[in-house]
Amino acid sequence: MAAVTEAPLGTVMSRLARGRGMLRDRLARRLNEES
Repeated sequence: MAAVTEAPLGTVMSRLARGRGMLRDRLARRLNEES
């Protein structure tokens, strides 16, 4: 909660979106390598 109050909400949301995109890329790469 402290991080959310310290940083602007926009920064937090963009950080979350970036992390989600990285995870999605990793999963897609792994699936492509297996198939």
